[in-house]
Amino acid sequence: RYTENRRRQSRSPERKRKSQHWVPVSPCTIQENAKLEKCSTMMVTVAAKAEFAFLENRGCMVRITKWTGRDYVGCIHIKPQIVTLDENLDLQIEVENTYPEKTLYLQKYDKIACLSILSSSIPSGMFSSVGTVSGDRYESASKRWFKVTSVVLHKKGTLGRITIQPGRTMKVIATVTGPLKNYVGKEVLVSRMRNG
Repeated sequence: RYTENRRRQSRSPERKRKSQHWVPVSPCTIQENAKLEKCSTMMVTVAAKAEFAFLENRGCMVRITKWTGRDYVGCIHIKPQIVTLDENLDLQIEVENTYPEKTLYLQKYDKIACLSILSSSIPSGMFSSVGTVSGDRYESASKRWFKVTSVVLHKKGTLGRITIQPGRTMKVIATVTGPLKNYVGKEVLVSRMRNG
């Protein structure tokens, strides 16, 4: 039994690592013009795009890497770093100019960084309590839900609106806004919008 338990324990961290991975959420733009001297580093302020910014995410820790998608800035270096969203949903990150022969200039709203969140397995208890228990119940001091994007009612045909009678429920099709491919195959929590 002891040997069997040891084997189970040795495999459990590996299972945990497989169930947790970084999911890219949004590009981040620099909030002010910046000048990077030759072979230097500096701290700059960046923010995620407005459609991916939710006040409920304040205080969350996220991973920042270099943005390599559309309109990326190729001349700078950004090492992976874990930072915290402040009260204004801004992030303070370190950027580096590795060139010994030229100064670099970053323009306000350049896309320079990518914000990612660490995903994990959904608690099994949620599957039997969906619709009756708030997702907040499963939050802890080290884990919490991170609001990623909005979903909008999928319009089909000429139907202008949907009416749900009192005391009744209805399944509808919703469309995820933003980079849909990042969420394909993943289980997510869909909740009511508190603002707007």
